[in-house]
Amino acid sequence: MKKITITKVFLFFSLILITTNCATEEIGSEDAKASAKAKDWFDNNKSNYSETVLKFVNEMQWENSIVSNGEIGEVIEVPFTLTDNLSTTNKEADVFNDHHRLMFVKDKNEEFKLFYVQIFSNDKNYDILDAHYNYYNIKDNFDGEIYVQELSTKTGNRLEFRNGSRRTSSLTAKMREQACLYYGYWNGDGSFTPLYEVACYGGGGGPSEDDPRAYGGGGGGGSSSGGNVPKTVSEIIVEHINGDKLDACTKAVLEKLKNLNQNDIKAMIDRFNSGGAAFNLNMSTGAVSRSINLAETTKVSGSSTDVNMVFSDNYIYGNDNINPPTDLSVATTMTHEIIHAYMISQLEEYKSGGCAGLCDFPTVYEAYIQYEITKNPRMLPETHHELIAENYVNAIASTIEEFHTGQPVSSGFPKQVYLDMAWGGLQDTYIFNKTYPDDPNHKNYKDRERIIARINAERLGSQYGVNTPIGTPCKK
Repeated sequence: MKKITITKVFLFFSLILITTNCATEEIGSEDAKASAKAKDWFDNNKSNYSETVLKFVNEMQWENSIVSNGEIGEVIEVPFTLTDNLSTTNKEADVFNDHHRLMFVKDKNEEFKLFYVQIFSNDKNYDILDAHYNYYNIKDNFDGEIYVQELSTKTGNRLEFRNGSRRTSSLTAKMREQACLYYGYWNGDGSFTPLYEVACYGGGGGPSEDDPRAYGGGGGGGSSSGGNVPKTVSEIIVEHINGDKLDACTKAVLEKLKNLNQNDIKAMIDRFNSGGAAFNLNMSTGAVSRSINLAETTKVSGSSTDVNMVFSDNYIYGNDNINPPTDLSVATTMTHEIIHAYMISQLEEYKSGGCAGLCDFPTVYEAYIQYEITKNPRMLPETHHELIAENYVNAIASTIEEFHTGQPVSSGFPKQVYLDMAWGGLQDTYIFNKTYPDDPNHKNYKDRERIIARINAERLGSQYGVNTPIGTPCKK
């Protein structure tokens, strides 16, 4: 056997070490070049941005830039600190240990898109400078929340992670009001004093996988809780929604809703998708049980899979009015009733043994139990209205704003006129009168008058007070 001398072994390992170091230096050099390009671009373009965050950047830590590559290309993330020892949290002050990055992603023109990334970790020892944690990779043990905002469009998204996997919120949580973050100071007693609003973030369907706002695994990442994958409305409103017995105006509204991009109502309508659960939604125009109802949605007696939705013919044809309602009024009513239909289908699924049916709606379940005990026929509708008021007014408003304008609500905040319309299906309910009492001395009384005036202008298709309809009147 040939002997291997100590000198040869030393030379062998020295060669490996030198080769490895060269490779490491080459990688480091490429990252440094990428970071330098991002810095040059930022120095030349930051004056084009007026966002709150850039007014409070204390120190950009370019030397700690994290460069990663993947599906959307090269991503450069630069940690920074805030001025004056500011901190960030939400309205409830229940997110903490905040870290901040600016993220640079090249666009098709070899320019950069600029994003603000805020990371809140439940681990007080979390290391923001860990290069193993980046846009394409979430550490396996990461617990916390990440907020990503594109600074040019001001659109953002909130993501939650548990043990490195992205959590998908329940449908109810998705529809809640957007989360807003604030700069301010933590006090000695653990409370937080907000000074400046940073931004507000949606919790809806979320960005697509190739959207940089889908932080973590380049839009990948696991999911530790349930939830339907949103589809386009045109894929959802199909055979299992039967609109053959609708009048021309209401049918046209339904057809227009098929082409919307708004995410919020999709998962509900998906209950009646031909490729989904076997629930049938039968729409028609006709008589309703109570003259004040614009529409009624009820389960079909003896069936656990059929739901009827009837639009009042007096309402649709404008009987006893100068004009019929506008298409905006009808779209608002239809969207409201779809939520009722969804909740009914969830309850029926639960009653037939499908536990998942009411996981998103524990309040409906509680109402169902009370209904079984008391047999009070108003129990479930009142509970539906309470849930709609608390969780879905923004969802309805966003849907009808896109219906009317043709533009999705990317900011997460629909305009006031559409929010007012979204309360239309709740007028005269307990929750509406509780929120907007018929009391001139109440702080919300002027809001009540404004909401009712807008609802009536669209419902009557004519001038009501100082309000002119903004929708297109249906034809008699």
